[in-house]
Amino acid sequence: KLRLQADYRTGTGDTRIIALKDGSTVQLDTGTSIALADSRDARGVRLLAGRAFFHVAKDPARPFSVTAGDVKVTVTGTRFDVGLTSHAIDVMLAEGTVNARYPQGQVAMAPGEHLHFDRQRKLAAMESVPVNAIAAWRRGKLLIEGAPVSAIVDQIRPYFPGLIIVTDGTLASRKVTGAFDLRDPAGALQTIVEP
Repeated sequence: KLRLQADYRTGTGDTRIIALKDGSTVQLDTGTSIALADSRDARGVRLLAGRAFFHVAKDPARPFSVTAGDVKVTVTGTRFDVGLTSHAIDVMLAEGTVNARYPQGQVAMAPGEHLHFDRQRKLAAMESVPVNAIAAWRRGKLLIEGAPVSAIVDQIRPYFPGLIIVTDGTLASRKVTGAFDLRDPAGALQTIVEP
């Protein structure tokens, strides 16, 4: 289904930079699909799956929007990261300002802010993140601070060509902090579970 809807997509372990007609660029993470949604009055992308980093060319007359599930991010020129999974939608702002709308409201975001929208519970939460940590996947890194092993495995899974199953509930809930190499997903998994 995604294959038919997507204008651009990446496979397991692949990333890709797309240059849009307006001068903006979109860097697709592994396992990502997007569809372009341009019109005369507006510019846009629908994130169908995965994660992408956007560097939007300034054009106040034609706002740029990214729609990911229930969340819509609108800008005129900025740099930000959007992630979409079956459980959550994440927006992290590296530069400029964006307006993020979700079912229960909206928020104007500043650099270093992270909007996390839980798709099952329909709840949004804001937190601060270091700007240099935003879209670390672009450098092949996964930066984690106090996340459960199950959540980390979910983030590594798209980079791994095989099946990853965590059968131990105690291990799955154990909190981990660290920097992991996404170019070596098997090594990252081993580093996570060794302690």
